[in-house]
Amino acid sequence: MTKDKINKSRRRLIQSAGTLPIAVSTPIAFGDDHQKNYKKHDAFSLDEIYPRWKTDSAKWDLQTKRFPGQKIHAAMDIADLDFRTAPVITEAITKRVLHENWGYILTPDSYYESIINWIKKRYGEEISRDQLLLATGVLPAIQSAIRAFCPKNSKVVLNSPGYSELY
Repeated sequence: MTKDKINKSRRRLIQSAGTLPIAVSTPIAFGDDHQKNYKKHDAFSLDEIYPRWKTDSAKWDLQTKRFPGQKIHAAMDIADLDFRTAPVITEAITKRVLHENWGYILTPDSYYESIINWIKKRYGEEISRDQLLLATGVLPAIQSAIRAFCPKNSKVVLNSPGYSELY
């Protein structure tokens, strides 16, 4: 596969992903109306490969340890980002870091509203706030769903590839 085809495939995957865009939800998660409090950024390219070698990247640096001396063309064992983070996300995280307090924060209503609005815009579905549950990550969310909907010792079919922690 040529580099051009790989880049086009990456772009198509990113554009078609049915997940909540973190670029929208991150500033809102910090309690900010990102349209008012964050400067306008120029568009950035999701097609530009961002080098992750020698940065302790689980996706790339682990491969060089597993296969020393071999050139790695495509690391396929972990879903990870190979492009720069959107400037609005970096700005929101920097703003929170400069606050210099890592205590617990409330999840603002605007965070849930952004998810509700995104689902309505993307899928035409209307959901309510009480249908959403905040999870600390993909694995805890899947594990909670399995525990909630499957009786103990049930058999669960999982697609592969998937998270090895679920098998």
